[in-house]
Amino acid sequence: MTNRVVADPARRTVMMGTLKAGTAYARVPEPGACAFCLMLGSRGAVYDHETVFGEVGRYHDNCRCLAIEVTGRAPLPQINQDLMAQVKVFDRELGRPADVKDWRQWVDASRQQAGQDTMWPRLKYVRLPRYKGDGLSTVFPGEKLPPLDNMPGHVLHGWRDKPKKDGSGWPHDESLADGHRWDTQRSGASTFPREWTDQKVVNAVRDTIEKPDTVLSKEYSRSVWKEIDGVVVYAKWAVLPGGRLIFVESYPVDQLNRR
Repeated sequence: MTNRVVADPARRTVMMGTLKAGTAYARVPEPGACAFCLMLGSRGAVYDHETVFGEVGRYHDNCRCLAIEVTGRAPLPQINQDLMAQVKVFDRELGRPADVKDWRQWVDASRQQAGQDTMWPRLKYVRLPRYKGDGLSTVFPGEKLPPLDNMPGHVLHGWRDKPKKDGSGWPHDESLADGHRWDTQRSGASTFPREWTDQKVVNAVRDTIEKPDTVLSKEYSRSVWKEIDGVVVYAKWAVLPGGRLIFVESYPVDQLNRR
């Protein structure tokens, strides 16, 4: 609260000064800023009067963001330039404008991946899909569906519990291109369409598992196929003694299983 009492008048002075001078206002996030502040900082210089006035009440308690005047062609602080560039990445990866939940996902995932102390960190542009139903199979009577927690990282980037002998499957960050994204570097890997967002890919895998078109059941595994927007998606999971289920793999294939 003390921070707010001291900082708000200074911010208001900057805002009023920009309105009077006809210059622009920018919000400069401080190190460790929250997702909400980063999102607002990504707008860069603001000229619209209503938007500037609205900023007065958008600094939360303990917020250390600065308000600055932007004049002429003076460059914005680097943090604002970086955040504005990140907006373009969001647009490309999400296929839509990012909201505060997307920024929060990006912040949390970036920190987890950088720290390398989380075995399966979150992904920057993908929210973990959830089954739409009760988590029970509609085609394998009485069976549960496999957990999806590790599915996105494995399908998109090729993450594994342990690296293979050739080193593939590690590290667990989004620089790894061993999965089935359109830009994979793994030789021979089938890929999902370039126009599919990562979220669409993992949602398609979930839908394939939950409501497949064709299936194949073996003693210790289940395989399913589903055609989605012209792409046939294959998925497989293991059924271990004791009933434990482990997601194994999923990728595009040429056709539905006909067996």
